[in-house]
Amino acid sequence: AVAGALDYAHARGVVHRDVKPSNVMITEQGRVVLTDFGLAMNVADGTMGEVFGSPQYISPEQARSSASAVPQSDLYSLAVMLYEMLVGRLPFIDPFPTTLAIQHINDEPPRPRVLNPSLPGPLDAVLQKALHKDPSERYQTGAELMDAVEAAASGHPGMPMGMADAAVVLFSEQLRFDPRHP
Repeated sequence: AVAGALDYAHARGVVHRDVKPSNVMITEQGRVVLTDFGLAMNVADGTMGEVFGSPQYISPEQARSSASAVPQSDLYSLAVMLYEMLVGRLPFIDPFPTTLAIQHINDEPPRPRVLNPSLPGPLDAVLQKALHKDPSERYQTGAELMDAVEAAASGHPGMPMGMADAAVVLFSEQLRFDPRHP
């Protein structure tokens, strides 16, 4: 649902620039909604270039300058969320926002399977591509990313439900029980 919302916004020239768990809500009916377009950029209008976004989820190009944000910047942030859900932690952890931004720019995230050996190898590869430093090397749409996740997860023991369903369950549990995401 988040990938679909991003594709919808991107098709209309809007880059969200602050995709993170606290900006995703789940209604009582189980509908997933992407919220808080307060930092969104209309691509046609551009931006002044200040850095926006949450440092834990910010793309490398956006960490350099928000003027460099592209639709794939939002998909990078979504990939950080997927990494967190599937691995159990963020790819980069540091108490200082500037250090986090520099890590997103310069460092490769830890291989997902190193932190979660039960993660299927194909999902490891999907996350690595989705977190590529170069936006042109990432998945180009949310649909493409989620299709790759679904294909990589299909047929693997321990993943009995579709990845979209699993993500909603994991994410809703995180929102319910994690004080970082009220």
